[in-house]
Parts: sequence; C-alpha cells; structure tokens
Amino acid sequence: MKKKSIVLLLAVILLLGSFFIFLLKVNSKNTSIQANSGTDDQDAVIEFLLFPEIGKDVERFYKPYFNFPPNIDPVSMDILDINRVPSGYDVTLQIFPYLGAHNSIGKDIVTMNVTTNSIATKEFKHVESYDVPDWLKQNVIEWPPQTE
Repeated sequence: MKKKSIVLLLAVILLLGSFFIFLLKVNSKNTSIQANSGTDDQDAVIEFLLFPEIGKDVERFYKPYFNFPPNIDPVSMDILDINRVPSGYDVTLQIFPYLGAHNSIGKDIVTMNVTTNSIATKEFKHVESYDVPDWLKQNVIEWPPQTE
C-alpha cells in the first residue's frame, strides 16, 4: 500500500511540474516562435491541422486560372513563422501547389489565424509562378498575377 502511495505521489508531482512548465512557456513574454524552432513532428502536426483550410484557399484562389484546382499536401508546405496575437496565433506558411505528379506551379505565402475554436485565413499571397511541362499547359487558363 505504501509503495502505491509513493508512486501515485510521484506521478502527481510529475504531472503538476509538467503543467507548470507548460504555463510558463505559454505566458512567456516571447510572442514569436522562429521558423523551424520546433521538431519536424511538431511542424508536421501544425501543417496537418491547417491543411484542410489551406486546401480550400488554394482551390478558391486558383479556380479562375486553371481548369482544375492544383493539389497541395503537408509535404509541400513549410512553416515560416508563428506569432502569438491577442486572439490566438498567426501561422505563416510557404506552400507550393502542384499539378499532376508534383509539378509545382508556384510559391504562395499564406497566414492563418488560429484561435481556440477556429482557423481562418488572414492573408494569401501568390509570390511566384513556375513553368509547367507542356502536357499540363492545356490546363492553364491564364497565369495568376504575383502579389509580391
């Protein structure tokens, strides 16, 4: 019985200590996280969580320019910046939409606002267009204008 009590006490202390460290990190004065400061797994989780909303933005943006929407996947994204804002976090990503078998059509920068109950696009910029193979050019209505 005494062994179980000691193990339980240690588990509670460990749990409270972890929670305290978490609170210190969340409430720290540093409100910006540099790109790639997390692990690859942490970045991947963020990209997977933002993926559905970014996919809708890509489809909406490219609809007037292509016969069908380009694809994206979490592998074609890179987190550039994460900033804490009063409403939650702004996450800025660089994405590379593609046609066919990963033939990138360009580079976009998208900033997502993440709160406790929503994910919304704050800004979507098409930065650069890339040429595509001849067999894909039939799907291009016109190239999108660059916004930067």
